[in-house]
Amino acid sequence: MSEAEKKRRLEYKEKRRRGILIQTLILCALCVLTVVFSLVYAHLDKTRYVGYDDHGAVSYTVQILPNQYYEEEWLPQGQAYISALTDTVRAEFSYDLAILEGEQATFTYAYDVTAQLIVADRTNKTAIYDPTDVIREDVTATVSGSNAKIREIVFFDFNSYRTQAEEFIATYDLTNAEGYALLTMFITVQGNGDGASPVTYQSQLKIPLTETTFRPELSTAAPTTGESVLACASAYNPGIFFALFIVFLVLACISAIVLVLFIYATRNHDITYTIKLKKIVGAYKCYIQRIMAPFDTASYQVVTLKTFTEMLDVRDTLGSPLLMYENEDHTATSFLVPTSMGLLYSFELRVGDYDAIYGTGDGSYVFEKNKLMLVLESIAHFFVTAGLLIGRKLAQAGRAIGRFFATVGKAIGRFFKRLFTKRPKKVKETEAAESSEQIVGAPEGVAETDEASEGIAEVAADADAEAEGTEEQ
Repeated sequence: MSEAEKKRRLEYKEKRRRGILIQTLILCALCVLTVVFSLVYAHLDKTRYVGYDDHGAVSYTVQILPNQYYEEEWLPQGQAYISALTDTVRAEFSYDLAILEGEQATFTYAYDVTAQLIVADRTNKTAIYDPTDVIREDVTATVSGSNAKIREIVFFDFNSYRTQAEEFIATYDLTNAEGYALLTMFITVQGNGDGASPVTYQSQLKIPLTETTFRPELSTAAPTTGESVLACASAYNPGIFFALFIVFLVLACISAIVLVLFIYATRNHDITYTIKLKKIVGAYKCYIQRIMAPFDTASYQVVTLKTFTEMLDVRDTLGSPLLMYENEDHTATSFLVPTSMGLLYSFELRVGDYDAIYGTGDGSYVFEKNKLMLVLESIAHFFVTAGLLIGRKLAQAGRAIGRFFATVGKAIGRFFKRLFTKRPKKVKETEAAESSEQIVGAPEGVAETDEASEGIAEVAADADAEAEGTEEQ
């Protein structure tokens, strides 16, 4: 075999090995990314529990009727008020929620504000009459962040509710009854995680109605189950990582299929021969003794065996060494078992096209592609051709669309240019048209013009004659 042929065969093996290595690295990278995105998705898709701190409060001011003792219209909170002078109570409810440790969460809060009139027994504080009016109903908002603030102002008609309470007590002669009103804000906070349960908070303002003087009372009610937590989904969208997981999983599967097809499609006689030889040597290495020079068979009668298993049987029967020799071209390997009786048992492993290589005597070799490689090359050629065709069509469509928009742009530009360009008045256009008609259609005008031209020529000749006479003098 020529040196060029040996070099070509080695280069092919090296290119194949390099191609398998590169595709294996790509497959490993895709598998790693698939695992990473799956783990990230699994982590983000879990419901997490974030702690939070909340605080609610109620503040109020009292509006009084005009009188000779108070100059102010609104009195601040924290003092007693005269019921007969009270007109309106302005209550401001506030609620603040802050996520702990600077985390981010998505949650929904909803609140209602009610005004409840209560007529109760003074002794056991049991309600006798308790109608409820809804002032603000189901105010809802979704927050994505680390805090939320609620502010709600309510104007309570003190006289109206006081009148209702007194009328009810007077109607049924309830001597041991009292009347008061409860302004309440009910707040519900719920995370967006799976299985999240709502957490409630309540702020309340109690306003006595049937006393001569009164002082409102403030109260709040929060859950007492320990640390306040919200069950929330991740602040990041796990769907993106799930989509990336699916994409890279598909790419990894495609890469694995391509790698397997590449391994089988690029096998030739040399690769098949090397694989068979490695299997034999790897399985029976302890029985084989490699020799570095060809075995001299001149004094032996050679017995050729069909399979390597038969060689092992002979070796076990005779107890002779199993010799192995591979030629310099790495195209054939001989396994030999010599005997003392002059017999030489032989099994030879060759490349599939051994006779084609050495039969002609010139050492030439033509690589024949297997069917799988031909099919893959045909598929690749189809996709390349289809891609180029689609690319040209898209380019043509892009140019056509560009020309269309350019034409539209020019038309719009001409339209606005005409719109903002000053035009001559219609009167001047009419006069010009009439004068044009007179010149073209009236022969008398033409004659008059010719006579005028002749008169101008005579005047010019007289002027020239006078000029010449002046020069002679």
